[in-house]
Amino acid sequence: MPNIIKRIYHKFLQEKITEKYINQNNNIIILGANFLNNYYIVLFQNLGENKNYRLGENYLIIENYDNPQKIYLKLYDPASEYLKSRKHCINNISPEIFKLLLNRGLYMKYEAGLKGDNLFSLHRLNMCLYTNISGIYEVHHNNKHKDQNEISNLTPIHKDIHRELDLMQGEDFTINTNILHNQFKTNIIKHPKNTLANRDKNILNILYGLNIGKSVKELESKKIRKTKIYEIKKTYYYMKDFIKYLENIMNMTFEEFNGKALLNWKNVYQYNPLQQVTKDEFKEFQDYIYYTPDFQIE
Repeated sequence: MPNIIKRIYHKFLQEKITEKYINQNNNIIILGANFLNNYYIVLFQNLGENKNYRLGENYLIIENYDNPQKIYLKLYDPASEYLKSRKHCINNISPEIFKLLLNRGLYMKYEAGLKGDNLFSLHRLNMCLYTNISGIYEVHHNNKHKDQNEISNLTPIHKDIHRELDLMQGEDFTINTNILHNQFKTNIIKHPKNTLANRDKNILNILYGLNIGKSVKELESKKIRKTKIYEIKKTYYYMKDFIKYLENIMNMTFEEFNGKALLNWKNVYQYNPLQQVTKDEFKEFQDYIYYTPDFQIE
């Protein structure tokens, strides 16, 4: 079961965030979402009834820890073709998250994030959720619309290549943009290696053990060190709710599980379809739970 549990947890968090922050608002689009240091960070935009990117409200959600935040990213510099907010919008509420994003390239020049209340662009913010773009990397808008910052519309590229690409027109622009975007996705989206931390059976054993009151010491073994157990506890912050979620989907068909159409998240899934659980993987998960009444750490 290669990393199925983590992807089910993704869906669990997405349903939770949808219910808590979005509440069936079809004018909201998720621009990007990813785990950073066990935080689950989501950038979304409410386009409003007019579906206007430039007039929409933008928010950063910080979830999967004990102090969830919904941060309003007020837009500044309306004359710019890019959507921009200011440092204080994030830093005043969560300096730790601001520093994390700064270290991943929120500003083209790192020093710009250290002094004053400088502007940052939403397209760089979104890309920071997925990869480190510090230094020479700029963020290209695949369809040339600078206010459309969905991750499926963004590609990090060397600043010299960016200038050449923006000068292209028509089919040349489209072909070269697609090549670069697919290269980026290939480098970022990889099938998870079967490392100890990604072994679903052991993660399930740890979660269920912790849920019934076993200590970290009791769960530790030669295969699973306590540092890994603490990491699992942080990653699956909503452990008890998640275990209930797993128990509930045991009684679902794949169609029922997959049927909660998270339309607001379509850009995230378009960018990374491997984040979704397949029908075969879902059955494999159910079979393992069903035929393994007492979990054992391998």
